[in-house]
Amino acid sequence: MMTTRLPEEFLTQIKDLLGDNEANLLAEALEQEPSVAIRTNTRKPCTLPLWADAGHKVAWSINGRYLDERPQFTFTPQLHAGGFYVQDASSMIHELILKQIAPEHPICYLDLCAAPGGKTTAAINMLAEGSLVVANEYVPMRSQILKENIQKWGYPNVIVTNSSVERLCKTPGLYDIIAIDAPCSGEGMMRKDEEARRQWSKSLVSECAALQWQIVCDSWDTLKQDGYLIYSTCTFNRQENEEMVDRICSELGAESIRLEVEDNWGIQPGLDTPHHCYRFMQHHTRGEGLFVAVLRKTAEQKEWLPRKSKRSGKAPKLPTIDWLSGNDWHFTEHNGTICAISRDHAPILDEISQCTKVIMAGIEVAAVKGKDLIPQHGLALSTSLRSDAFPRVELDYPTAINYLQREAITLPDGSPRGFVIVCHESMPLGFVKNLGNRANNLYPQEWRIRTSLPK
Repeated sequence: MMTTRLPEEFLTQIKDLLGDNEANLLAEALEQEPSVAIRTNTRKPCTLPLWADAGHKVAWSINGRYLDERPQFTFTPQLHAGGFYVQDASSMIHELILKQIAPEHPICYLDLCAAPGGKTTAAINMLAEGSLVVANEYVPMRSQILKENIQKWGYPNVIVTNSSVERLCKTPGLYDIIAIDAPCSGEGMMRKDEEARRQWSKSLVSECAALQWQIVCDSWDTLKQDGYLIYSTCTFNRQENEEMVDRICSELGAESIRLEVEDNWGIQPGLDTPHHCYRFMQHHTRGEGLFVAVLRKTAEQKEWLPRKSKRSGKAPKLPTIDWLSGNDWHFTEHNGTICAISRDHAPILDEISQCTKVIMAGIEVAAVKGKDLIPQHGLALSTSLRSDAFPRVELDYPTAINYLQREAITLPDGSPRGFVIVCHESMPLGFVKNLGNRANNLYPQEWRIRTSLPK
């Protein structure tokens, strides 16, 4: 339970916004325990633990379910393998949105404020195979968390960037859909985040609104004509929500898009606005506070066309790698690692790399060490890894946890030597190098479970 009281000015604000009765119900809901929910990875068949079987479906999510209680996720190997993602149920609305607006053919999708990766992985679930996803996070530490979660999800055509919006969005007419889960005053998180209560003020609301408008303006030209902007916040006030949508429509010429939602889901309409806006509030829906609107760009916009790279010199010759399914791959060297992305998306990767910092360029396949290729962790988790590229060894639960703690493990007798993918419940966890008498644990040091399994 929260120790910080709800700010009095905030309580006054929601009374002005909702009226006394609704405001009191919301304030009461903000003092209750938050719900727990997970969303499964459609691209990775996963046998979920028994505690997930009792879960109830999230109405607006194809792949989401509520849990009756919060288990010890840290000690669930399927989580580390990318079989599911722990996400607040309200945020799963992005699945429904993309089901309704995303075409059946591959597109270019940009998630501008993507960390820790929940909405990005939800998008990957719903986009057509072959789509390119660019996931950006401005804060360096958070961008590393984003990269980790994206790698676990296993989709090959993802570029992770650590950039300002202004730098990333220099290219006009590049993206079919842009998602902006904008930095906000966090009113909708006051049930589960102590800091959201402590930091809230009216001045913070105004500061966030100014930043949100700047992000929208800086990114608008990179959205294609007739492309969609998914705008969301986790706050309640109109200044950051309906007023922002009103401004996008009136000043940028956008059209608000109606979503098909069921009345019994508890999703509320926007307040005092002619546009289609959707509110999740804790006293109506089982999830945290969220605001979302979908806007279509109606203004004329010239689409981006690939151009000759400005990079000078020949590309370095890379070793031949046949560990991936199919042969339509573009290989590049990035930060000392050989990476692979669909050949169709290579020009966009080149374009992005020239204007901003790329921290993940598709699948991290291998590191070169002398004449040897060292397979990388992202390869083990990729859905594009050939099933016969490396031998696989199944681990029991205690051994799987030891592996995820980056401890020494012993493979069963007769296990093949060399690089081996270790699995639990048939899901790849990562690589070891089996030397016969021992197996070197190659799980990323920075990802390891740092606590002991409770007895």
